[in-house]
Amino acid sequence: MKYNSKYTGQYYQLKGGEVYVLRADGRFAYAGADTGSTVMVQLTGYYYADEGMYQTTTGGWIRLAAGWQNTGYSPIRLYTQKDAQYYVNKIIKANTTILENNLFCARFASKLTEEQQFILYGLQTRLEGRNKKLLDDGLCEDQQVSTPPGYGLLSNELSTFMQAYSSGAQIGAVVSIGTIVVAAVVIASLATAAYFAYKYLASEAEQDVKYSEELTKTLMQKLTKEEYDQLMRETQGIVTKSKLTAKFGGAMSVLKWGLIGAAGLVLYKFFNQ
Repeated sequence: MKYNSKYTGQYYQLKGGEVYVLRADGRFAYAGADTGSTVMVQLTGYYYADEGMYQTTTGGWIRLAAGWQNTGYSPIRLYTQKDAQYYVNKIIKANTTILENNLFCARFASKLTEEQQFILYGLQTRLEGRNKKLLDDGLCEDQQVSTPPGYGLLSNELSTFMQAYSSGAQIGAVVSIGTIVVAAVVIASLATAAYFAYKYLASEAEQDVKYSEELTKTLMQKLTKEEYDQLMRETQGIVTKSKLTAKFGGAMSVLKWGLIGAAGLVLYKFFNQ
């Protein structure tokens, strides 16, 4: 990634302009646009020279060579390392919570409905995407990876679930299932690029925490005493019913899960089609 100040704050537009996202595997993917409308974006000044892709202030990317026309300029704030680090820390915190929940849910995945398994698969897939970006985007350094204490002993269950759900396809696990980034430092000279790159991902991660906690609470209500005892033995006494109950502070209402389940069913049917 490089920086050119002459593009910072510049507006570009193109009828039917294509905006891309940077995928976890380092490739750019078309994010979709209304081909009949004019798309306008503002650039941050950061770009990938080899791909000719320029970062926008909404976290997307455009290929200027596709015919984008410069239409004006307005200054944008240049963010500090502290500003960007705030979102990186939010992603790491959310990923840790979600991973712990996913490891638990995968252990008892047979008790989840088909729609709930779909939600679990989506949660883990998005988590891996965010995690890989922290490792590979080139915006952070001094990354440290680890496994949640106790929960890591359930990693084989999560790996098996993800492989089975995706019909054996490779899902691009980061380092290994159950291992995530627990610390990363934003490179000061790339702070503005990191701010725009991770702001959206932090919002996505926060929303995923809500879905993850609701899914986990529902599963907790289905387990028997014998299953909780088995879980405690498998995690060397670290993951217990009392600790899980304390973590979530009570059970979720049936109505609330009904609404989440209904939304999950709609998404499940859509993606199956």
